[in-house]
Formats: sequence, structure tokens, C-alpha cells
Amino acid sequence: MSTDHLHFIWSLPPDDSNYSQRVSRLKVLFTRSLPGKRSLSGDVSPSRRKHRESNVWQRRFWEHTIRNDHDLHRPKRLYSL
Repeated sequence: MSTDHLHFIWSLPPDDSNYSQRVSRLKVLFTRSLPGKRSLSGDVSPSRRKHRESNVWQRRFWEHTIRNDHDLHRPKRLYSL
């Protein structure tokens, strides 16, 4: 993992493209594994505190589904969390 973003490639089961659930779980488990991150720190904004979000991750992510060989082999930009 880089210091400011993360890339991943997943092979998902057929008819299952629930990226949001997977990304959310990844963020929760990773954040909980950090020393001292079991509770929200004092520097978390009121909005993040209301939604029980830490200051480890940004709120959004970008995804791209590779649907065929053309998608896989064409030049592209990888999106990050």
C-alpha cells in the first residue's frame, strides 16, 4: 500500500459487483488494525464523527469494471481510493 492511495484488482463472482461493500469492509478492517484507531481521535471533523468515519480514508472511491479483453489491454488510468 502506498502512503496516499491504494490500487487493487479483484476477480469477483459472477453477477456480483458490490464494490462499495468490499471497499467499506476493507477500510474498516484496515483502520481497526492501526494502533490507537479503535476510537475516533479528537481531530476528526464533526461531520465525520456524525457518520462514524475516521480521518484515515477519504470518503469516496473510483472503480472500473474490466468487462472483456479489450478493457483489460487498453491503456488506462488506474483509479485509487
